[in-house]
Amino acid sequence: MRELEEKPKKNSLRKRVRLLAAVTLVSVVVAFSCLMLALILFLHQHKVAEDYIDRGDMEAEEVEGGNAPKYTQEEVDALLAEMESDSQAGGRQILLEEMRTSLEDGTSAVNLFRALYPDQVVYVDDNRYWFHDIRQDWKMNPFDEEQMVLDEEGFMTYPIDGTPKRKLGVDVSRFQGVIDWEKVKNAGVEYAIIRAGMRGYESGKLVEDEQAKANIDGCVANGIPFGVYFFSEAINEAEAIEEADTVLSMIQGYELGLPVYIDIEQVSSASNRCKDMTKEERTKVAKVFLDRISAAGYKPGIYGNLKSFLVLLDLQEIQDYTKWFACYNIPVYYPYDYDILQYSEKGTIDGIPEPVDLNIALTENYR
Repeated sequence: MRELEEKPKKNSLRKRVRLLAAVTLVSVVVAFSCLMLALILFLHQHKVAEDYIDRGDMEAEEVEGGNAPKYTQEEVDALLAEMESDSQAGGRQILLEEMRTSLEDGTSAVNLFRALYPDQVVYVDDNRYWFHDIRQDWKMNPFDEEQMVLDEEGFMTYPIDGTPKRKLGVDVSRFQGVIDWEKVKNAGVEYAIIRAGMRGYESGKLVEDEQAKANIDGCVANGIPFGVYFFSEAINEAEAIEEADTVLSMIQGYELGLPVYIDIEQVSSASNRCKDMTKEERTKVAKVFLDRISAAGYKPGIYGNLKSFLVLLDLQEIQDYTKWFACYNIPVYYPYDYDILQYSEKGTIDGIPEPVDLNIALTENYR
């Protein structure tokens, strides 16, 4: 469960965004000033012409003060063109200098493009840059990303009711080994999301996670609310039902405190059985899984990263499901709705012998 984006080395990009916005504003002001100057010159010459008609040449000369400059339309156009050219050149130079400074300071190209295109979501995939228009009619998240900060122990906090809180959760699988859940609870973990199983991305074989039952029982014994997730590689509706039924059989008899998530990611392999699926096909398959879980009385949810929600799935079709979003960049880069943020894959928690994913619950909608 990994985020596809590279990490920025510094968090000064917000300041650079403001500077780039200021450059744009200056250009607009200069253009407006040019327009006003043209209008003033036009009105000035128009008044002079009226004075010539009403008072005669001598009186008009007195009105002009005798030595006031006069401009033809061609001269005004030339003056405006020169001013516009100078302002564009100046703004362009400032922009280029700022881009150079950002790159020299360690800002990645993708983060620079994100600053330059604030109305689009920009990401890198397969050595190409992709741009997605931000849809204001979709559910947006209400979070202030600058308030998502890491404390001195490396755990993310976010103000809830005015107080920074961790709302710490972990997600685990067999890769974390045998877990001492009593120690995990004493370490401050408030909830867990346990891998129930997966489907092989080449073979298509269903595999239950070998530590799933032990992890579920450990959470129950220690009063830790938990949910589960299944790594899906279903290529049709029948396989989606098969995956959902596998999960339902594993959690039968348990009371879950969190959703059952379908994990949608793209495996970077030429033999990945889902690689040729369209966005529409993936979305349809995912919804079959989610609706199967819902019909059984559990709350369904979707796990994914930037590519999952913008490329693999049709976000408009899944807006009503709770979302668990993975992003290891700070500040977080994603405009749309989610409830839990997975912010690290290298967490250290007492009782878990291997590095573990860390999460923060930002709303209560995930329960």
